[in-house]
Amino acid sequence: MKYLKSFRQEAGLTQRQMAEALNLSYGYYRQMETDFRKPSFEILARIKEKFSEIDMNKLFEEEC
Repeated sequence: MKYLKSFRQEAGLTQRQMAEALNLSYGYYRQMETDFRKPSFEILARIKEKFSEIDMNKLFEEEC
């Protein structure tokens, strides 16, 4: 999820801070960012709720 990583970095957040903001474990978030784990719909909804400025289309484009 290159876009998610890019978004996080532009927001000035560490992986740990992003995980905390999304109420995820650090390990789970890190696995999402490295494409080891795909986010569920629930997690995508949390991302959009917490960071309304994120472009969800870019997240879905990476999945295809």
